[in-house]
Amino acid sequence: MKSGSYLALLGVLGTMVACGNDVRHLDDEGGEAGYQESLRTTRTIHPILAEPIVVAGPEHQLDQPAALAVTSTSVFWTESTRVRSCPLPTGCAGEPALLLEKHERLHHIAATEDSIYFTGCHSFVCDDRHHVLRCPVSGCSLGPIRMDSTSDAFDHFILGKTHAYWIYGDRLVGCAFPECGRRREQWPSRVFGGEPQAVTTDGDTVYVQLFRNDLRTCVEADGCSEPNILPNTSSVRWPFRVHAGVAYWLDAGPHGPGSRPELRKCGLEDCGAGATVAFDDGSSEVEVDPTGVYWLNSNDGTVRHCPLGGCPQSGPVVLASRRVRARALTLGNGFVYWIEGNTIVKLAKPSD
Repeated sequence: MKSGSYLALLGVLGTMVACGNDVRHLDDEGGEAGYQESLRTTRTIHPILAEPIVVAGPEHQLDQPAALAVTSTSVFWTESTRVRSCPLPTGCAGEPALLLEKHERLHHIAATEDSIYFTGCHSFVCDDRHHVLRCPVSGCSLGPIRMDSTSDAFDHFILGKTHAYWIYGDRLVGCAFPECGRRREQWPSRVFGGEPQAVTTDGDTVYVQLFRNDLRTCVEADGCSEPNILPNTSSVRWPFRVHAGVAYWLDAGPHGPGSRPELRKCGLEDCGAGATVAFDDGSSEVEVDPTGVYWLNSNDGTVRHCPLGGCPQSGPVVLASRRVRARALTLGNGFVYWIEGNTIVKLAKPSD
């Protein structure tokens, strides 16, 4: 082959991406329609992926870890009967710190720099009711502070800048950090014009999702006694996250013939149906911060990422693949964390 022809061939190959078992050529002729079609069918080729770093593994005898919380200095997690932690950035060089034991059904967990918040029961059948509990990050040696107690399980526990918020039954509950355990407020469905289904926050604003209805918003520091309606946002589905006025959510569809599950986003000032970020069948968790949007697909064991400005034309970046029983996607300083079976791992976030 002549050198000129060889170089031309390299140029063509340089613009090709793998599409399942096909190889397709992406050029500018298809315009936006061609790009959207490429999102439907392409996966970026990553011949070498960095292996996740083990934060806590089999040698630490984790017992069905359920959820993670990360601060600037520590990673915390709930197991079936206990809460434990390890320092960051080193991870569990020794035995994890035991913060709480002899509880059951421990699940949600969140943390500030000085306190951890979690849900659980004192017995396996929860005949003593479900609880929202708080302890210092150093541990629950004096016993956890009970923030709430109910016969129903708690859902969607989150922390804002000044309050903790959670859902049970037909109401949203919140408490200010210094008063959690002594005082809490409840906002039933009539306040929102519908039953709260999910809640998240970007720090300053609380976003409450109702069933097939526009999002409600509250000033995080003031609670939700007077929520506002965010018009034209009924398309936003759980799971969703909000960053810098933009909502990101996983949408199972359908949106018409041939549609596929996808990650979508919209500016909340005029959301509408939103725009496609990427097509991804089986994704179950999404998180976002200033470094980009991350989502986890437990079906194919992948963690993917796109910058906030949009995915590259070749498609989302695959950070990890072939992970087994991956769940509890969590973002921290410089790293992405998740659980695999009875192991907690982390991976460096993409550099700019």
